[in-house]
Amino acid sequence: MKNGQIRLRYIKASDIANYERWTTTETEWWNWDAPWEEDDDDDEFFERQKFLLTQEPHFYSKLEIETASGEHIGWVSCYDIDFEDDEVTAVGMNIPAIANRGKGYGAGALTAYMGTLV
Repeated sequence: MKNGQIRLRYIKASDIANYERWTTTETEWWNWDAPWEEDDDDDEFFERQKFLLTQEPHFYSKLEIETASGEHIGWVSCYDIDFEDDEVTAVGMNIPAIANRGKGYGAGALTAYMGTLV
């Protein structure tokens, strides 16, 4: 799925190095990722990303954001925010590197992602 400057795709093995960097050294984005929730365990988050590599794509709702030049810059997903009511769902998007923010990648990713949910 493409929208302007970005493409959405399923996770691939080469993305794991980015997730490792984003959970160990480039962690500023955690300040903005659902700050109302309790802190996630970094190792648990990283292990979840590796687990997704073993799953068939249609079994999860997370897509990776890649620029037109092929750089993996983040992800977009939907998830239940009320586990007692599966009608309450949120859409979230993360672009961890500050250098990739403010360029329209997020707007393009959300627009493209919403098109996949219809």
